[in-house]
Amino acid sequence: TFQKNRTFRVNYTAVLDKEHDLRSISIGFLDITDLVDTKKELETSQNLISSVFNSTKMGIIIINNNGDIVDVNKGAAMNLGIPVLKLKDLNIQNIFKDELVYDKFPFFKVDKNEIIINWKNEQNLTSKTFSFRTELLQNDSDNSLLVLTIRDISNEILIKERLKNITNNIPGSVFRYHLKEDGAD
Repeated sequence: TFQKNRTFRVNYTAVLDKEHDLRSISIGFLDITDLVDTKKELETSQNLISSVFNSTKMGIIIINNNGDIVDVNKGAAMNLGIPVLKLKDLNIQNIFKDELVYDKFPFFKVDKNEIIINWKNEQNLTSKTFSFRTELLQNDSDNSLLVLTIRDISNEILIKERLKNITNNIPGSVFRYHLKEDGAD
């Protein structure tokens, strides 16, 4: 049969008499194999999640119940045109000043429906249209976290408008068009 290698934590202590002479050594062994294996599995899982989090083009912003950004991925930084490290120092209201008001998007409102926001980057004066979806990640009164997924739908809207203009200018013709949800052709 197969014997798995085991991992042990060893602790030894000198046992001294009244004159501080060594009498014996106490040695203790603790089998930590399961702990080490679980730690490796957790690291592998964290690396996978981090890889997916940072490789998707979909913007992901995690905010706390004060609106402070706890974490943000590269996709959000790309969509917003703001570096990741700068985003981590901001509150969500610093980014979406007028566009993201709490009556439209209150923190506690988890709306799996799409929220469409027209946004203007104050630094480079570019305008974009974003689709937001929200998901409550953790819900307790002091440490709630909300996940915002952001997708730039500016090109989709532009294409839809162009197609609408084309189809409206062709008499007697009926067209149907559909853009995939993920923005792919």
